[in-house]
Amino acid sequence: MGSDSTSRRPRQRLSIGTAQNLAAELLVLPLGLLAVVYLTRRLGPHDFGLFTLATTFVGWLAWTSASLFSRATVALTSAADDWRAVAATVMRVDVAVGLLSVAAVWVSAGLASDLLGAPELAPYLRLFSIELLLFNLTRGHRSILAGVGLYKERASARAAYWVSRIVLIVVLVESGLSVHGALLGGMAATAVELAFYRRSLRVPFVHDTPIGFATLWSYAAPVAVVAFSRQLFNRVDLFAITTLGGAVADAGLYGAARNLALLPGLLAVSLSPLLLSSLRGLIKSGDAQQASRIAGASLRLVFGLLPFAAIVAPSSRGVAELVFGADFSAAGPLLALLIVAEVALLGFSVASTLVIARDRTRDAAVIGGLMLLLALPAHWVMIPRTGALGAAGVTMTLAVLGSAALSIIAMRTWRIPLPARTALRSLALAAAGYAAAAYGPAGGAGLVVHLSILGLLIPVGFYLLGEFEDEEIRLLTSMINSGSS
Repeated sequence: MGSDSTSRRPRQRLSIGTAQNLAAELLVLPLGLLAVVYLTRRLGPHDFGLFTLATTFVGWLAWTSASLFSRATVALTSAADDWRAVAATVMRVDVAVGLLSVAAVWVSAGLASDLLGAPELAPYLRLFSIELLLFNLTRGHRSILAGVGLYKERASARAAYWVSRIVLIVVLVESGLSVHGALLGGMAATAVELAFYRRSLRVPFVHDTPIGFATLWSYAAPVAVVAFSRQLFNRVDLFAITTLGGAVADAGLYGAARNLALLPGLLAVSLSPLLLSSLRGLIKSGDAQQASRIAGASLRLVFGLLPFAAIVAPSSRGVAELVFGADFSAAGPLLALLIVAEVALLGFSVASTLVIARDRTRDAAVIGGLMLLLALPAHWVMIPRTGALGAAGVTMTLAVLGSAALSIIAMRTWRIPLPARTALRSLALAAAGYAAAAYGPAGGAGLVVHLSILGLLIPVGFYLLGEFEDEEIRLLTSMINSGSS
């Protein structure tokens, strides 16, 4: 990294790094969503349901196992005198965890398929289990790059993933491999992402003086419960639909709706590791005031996404039909609930990062565990009566309550006030946006134009209401200049 990079103020570096990574993740909108559109129309609700169940089940295991050490890797790497000593241990752990996870899925695929109410799912689970090894290695590299501050390289690899994923999926599915081809395309794209990381930074697997596993685990253990509960909560609704008697096609509708509500989750993926790295560094250097400013700004960001969810909700059925076709119109009402849930889960992710940075991991673990424990009986009650819509309602309700509770804890921990003005402005714009979207076109190109205009008007509305501070305007200008240089 050059002198310009190292001289940037922490808030500016965090914002530029987040923006670069979010820009890469935003490729999911044209490319990831294009893959979903292609697969829903090519496979239909039933086969797309099998694809969704396989990727969700393996994805839950992958994110859970990788998340156990992700934040610990960022924290240790950013604070270490020799990051390679940390990286060597992380790489060996990632290989071991990945191989054990692959073996576990191979052995339990039949039982898991029966429990999910889809016996034909087993061969797909065994095939996609290879993703567990690839994903653990990829996630480990991603965390190391965040820890050493290579944000641009991290973003480039994610962009390569999204581009290669759509190309490989289409090529393999069109060759006649159907669901198998879709799964192979996803795994091959993960391998491409890993190759980009290896080209950017030669992360070692062996080091003369690696840190001990006990040191890594001492950092990772406190967040293990948070990672497990958060990842399972985000997927238990889909599992519960088929487990409690729903059709595989219902899982396909639910998966399609969730893919349309991805934006807040992508922001969480981009922001959380960089936020943790920045806060840890500021706390270590004794700059508590700047750390508090960043913590407060991250909470304001969550409120700022509410109007975007509000404009999607009333037109969700038209959006689902336009994107996926008439067979997926029932995904619309699910989207209206799940996009609110995703905004709330972004709030939970930000708040958990804030309390973990202050070594209050137990608070995040308790709230996350309660959300999961309450979700299980709630789904058991609601899904047999109201189907997938009940699952989405449970997820949204608990996500909002859990996010609110943990955000209050985070504000008290950091001694930052409730961003009341931001909340009021967001609610006002959300109400106006909802009303404008409700009276807009029901479908077709008119709906796209209408929602695009409303989406562009939201930041204008925030500006006119005085939401943006002078420092934030200057920061945005510097980010634009940095991106164009």
